[in-house]
Amino acid sequence: MAEFNKSLTEKFGTTGVKGEIGEVWLKSILSSYGFEVTDYANQVEHQKKGYDLGIRRPEWIREYYLDCKNNLYIDYRKNNEYHFKVEIEDHGKLGWFFASRADRIYHVNTYSKTYIMYDLDKMRQMVVNALLNNDTTLFNKVSYNGALLLQFDINDTNKGLYPITIKKH
Repeated sequence: MAEFNKSLTEKFGTTGVKGEIGEVWLKSILSSYGFEVTDYANQVEHQKKGYDLGIRRPEWIREYYLDCKNNLYIDYRKNNEYHFKVEIEDHGKLGWFFASRADRIYHVNTYSKTYIMYDLDKMRQMVVNALLNNDTTLFNKVSYNGALLLQFDINDTNKGLYPITIKKH
């Protein structure tokens, strides 16, 4: 339980620093859109559910929960092709992609001031359907340190196949 009270930097070292930078950047972007943003970095129960931030507007019935991943890479040599990975399994357990209770996932790149956002349930549905149908055209499977990841390579030709929003600031 105590590990959730530590900062991302304390828990994950360099990776945690990168994650904190992404969350701070995303929080400022969402605030600039007029959302009321709640930071859940130090709230144990929210962190266990996979929530980094919450957004709300007065006219909404409820708050929407977000998970921020500072893992968006952009290949400028390939006409701004976007790459990100999701973890579907971690050492035999569900990875964050299936375990998170967040409503939306944001993959951010603070250097280029860009994010890809999606409704987690819609993306899960697409992934599960592709896995069940052995469709390997939407992502590549990658094994890394005991985890099974799916790598997405998004470009102008295929971006319409994914339930995503790409935004640059």
